[in-house]
Amino acid sequence: MSNETTKRPLGAVLIVEDQKEFLDVVKTSLESCGISCATAASVDEALATLAIEPVALVLLDWRLKQGEGEANGVHLLRFCKKLNPLMPVIVMSGQEFDVRTDAVLAQVDSFLLKPFSMTLLFNHISCWLARVKSTSDTILPRNANEILPYNEFKKIYVEHAVRLLNGDMALAQERLGMDLNTIAKILGQSPESVAE
Repeated sequence: MSNETTKRPLGAVLIVEDQKEFLDVVKTSLESCGISCATAASVDEALATLAIEPVALVLLDWRLKQGEGEANGVHLLRFCKKLNPLMPVIVMSGQEFDVRTDAVLAQVDSFLLKPFSMTLLFNHISCWLARVKSTSDTILPRNANEILPYNEFKKIYVEHAVRLLNGDMALAQERLGMDLNTIAKILGQSPESVAE
């Protein structure tokens, strides 16, 4: 396997909103800017989409209703973070104070107060998607075929760290919390050659 990180397709923005008119406006606006979108009008629809489609980011209406009017945005947020801890979830709501506090405590990545301009939404989502795109895929495999043996993963990580530190082995020892012999062994080199 190559040490190069393979980039996957970014995936869609999943818009989870139960007001159809607003959902359509957001979807149309984002798609006109070149952002691929999937939609869901309920938590159940969102869960079904997440099970079959690659999703890069979730835009979530916090006050979706389920059953007897119980809010369940937090349920979907927790599922998303369990599925992929690096996938951003942006909460949107027309209720500023309690919802923002609830969402932040539930570890949402960002909050947008309705109404907001589509330009603001596009800029906000673009920033988060750029961050997702630049995040290395080697850390979290998405299926069983992508799981690396621990020693191979360890080597990729140590090599990358040493490159980031411009080959400064003293700094690599400090930042990785490893002695020079361990680093040399992981890299498949002698301690003398690594120290030079």
